[in-house]
Amino acid sequence: MHFVQKRRSVTHRFDFHADAVTFQYKDRSGSGEAKVSYGDVAAKPSVRIEENAWWRNLGALWIVIGILQLGFAFAKGDGLAGRGFWLLAGCVCLVVHRWTRISYSVFSVGTGGLFVIQEEKHHDAIVHELLQRRSAQLKRWYGSIDVNGEPDKEIARFQWLVTQQALTQPEADALIATVQAGAVLSEPGRTPHSRLH
Repeated sequence: MHFVQKRRSVTHRFDFHADAVTFQYKDRSGSGEAKVSYGDVAAKPSVRIEENAWWRNLGALWIVIGILQLGFAFAKGDGLAGRGFWLLAGCVCLVVHRWTRISYSVFSVGTGGLFVIQEEKHHDAIVHELLQRRSAQLKRWYGSIDVNGEPDKEIARFQWLVTQQALTQPEADALIATVQAGAVLSEPGRTPHSRLH
């Protein structure tokens, strides 16, 4: 399964494999590729906004100049015809600033991140697929009882999996109860009770 996202000069491709996602990107500054295990993807994304502040600053400056120009013309009693050029130019700059702005949902992965374009039709499907596969992989990696493990560490691991949304609370409670029952049985001097019918 794969998704391609495009927003002006930015192209992102997500290829979902059995155990990892391949993220390819291409923009004005270059291109690259990263392959990441689902379990290494952060549970919650941060938001990054890429914008050209130059358009915003220039637009604000020209709007101020345009308002001052109109204000002085109005105060002097001069006609306002032709006085709104800088105001209009400033508004155009702000529209360009807004149009070139890109917001991303960024999932941290070790030394980098997976950037999912927010204002794009595949955003929700990509995020859902990443989180669903992350939970499944964490459950496969850490969701079973290690009979040689220390009970406290096993319980802490299952509680951690709940916080990572890889296990539901009832699933974790069942595993914790099994670990605790096994710990009681393995205490020195304890033997399992047997019942005769």
